[in-house]
Amino acid sequence: MQGLNAATDEQLLTVIRSTQDVACFEVLFARYRSTLRRFIARLEYGNPDIDDIVQETFLRAFVRIGQFNFQSRFSTWLCRIAYNEYLQTKRKQSAWERLRGHFSLFQYKDNAGADIFDQSRDAFQSLRQLSKPELLVIVHCDMLDYSHSEAASLLDLPVGSVKTYLARARKKAREYFDPEVST
Repeated sequence: MQGLNAATDEQLLTVIRSTQDVACFEVLFARYRSTLRRFIARLEYGNPDIDDIVQETFLRAFVRIGQFNFQSRFSTWLCRIAYNEYLQTKRKQSAWERLRGHFSLFQYKDNAGADIFDQSRDAFQSLRQLSKPELLVIVHCDMLDYSHSEAASLLDLPVGSVKTYLARARKKAREYFDPEVST
């Protein structure tokens, strides 16, 4: 291990790319862990998920090590992966808030005093009426905050279909909460 610590990033990366040597990758992990922690902390001070994001970054880097092309510094490549992981974490964290906000637009007109349990139950009940593609699209676009093209790529659908499914899902949700919308 002592010899590995003296190796350059390029030497370690060459070995990892050819042999998938975990020991070499552990040296890189130790070398860049604090750099990534500081980078993520600058993105959002007090983020409790910093260590999870760092670990996920290294897992993704290990899996995609063949994509590193030595055109930039390894630390730059890692920070780009870390930034993408940070964005994914933010999307996942705020999905519930977006779901609640999205369905708060479709509240019953005469049910302003309903408690959060009733509203949540109603929101989930309204989701049950959607077809599978509509549900997948509304989750990706409105709850996970993907763009139409990102959702299309993830769901393996044409962008036009994503827009159509999303419009239908939103219309069904509005009609569920306010039947007068369809008239």
